[in-house]
Amino acid sequence: MNPCPMRFNGFSWHHNPKSLVIKSGKKVVRYGVPHFEQIVKSLYDELITVSGVGELYGEDCFEQYKRIEELYLNGKNGILCLPYLMPIYACFDKLSIEASTTPSVLTYSFSFSQLKKREKADIRPAKLTLEKDTTLWDVSYNSSVSLDELIKLNPDIMFINDLKKGQVVKLC
Repeated sequence: MNPCPMRFNGFSWHHNPKSLVIKSGKKVVRYGVPHFEQIVKSLYDELITVSGVGELYGEDCFEQYKRIEELYLNGKNGILCLPYLMPIYACFDKLSIEASTTPSVLTYSFSFSQLKKREKADIRPAKLTLEKDTTLWDVSYNSSVSLDELIKLNPDIMFINDLKKGQVVKLC
């Protein structure tokens, strides 16, 4: 099985990164008296950080880097998809050129920081299969997608007040 490439805000790293470090942890507290049984309680999960190093090859390696730099300078937060892992809501917070060993190789480093907990990230599915008869207003309210956006995404829906169970509605 081939993993999907790393993706962020519409950009895919097809042959990168060269190395990837994903850090996560828990904040814990220990109760008890030394040399006796202690109780360990998890207070909260720490946010995830993703960092790595990539290499760009070819005569256009600086143009390739410029595309990554544009994504970084854009400053928009978004969904970071990593191979084999659940997507996270993150910001692209660091980008730097590490070395240019030859005119056709450029090494760079990057870092992403999670902004929300995994279970609370605004990661919505591309489509929604309705479980009961409803309206497009209800779908808009429950999915946090504007009614105008839903109408544009679903030109085949003729009557917004008459959606049937089993009907598929595009959300993005």
